[in-house]
Amino acid sequence: MLFLQFSIESISNWVVLFTVDEFMRGITLSLETEIIVALLLAALEIIFEDKEDGSKQPLTAVKWRYVI
Repeated sequence: MLFLQFSIESISNWVVLFTVDEFMRGITLSLETEIIVALLLAALEIIFEDKEDGSKQPLTAVKWRYVI
């Protein structure tokens, strides 16, 4: 399951990087660099992803009502 999530996130990150690289003339990345950055971003997204088992969650509108 983790490999599938990592693969999907890596591919989607690479597609975004590739698209930005093609449309912007000020940025020129090699294919290897795009792949490495996409893999690194996918790994960081999985590592720092919020879990639903008690870790910090962002404040939603319902929670803000009790804060104010």
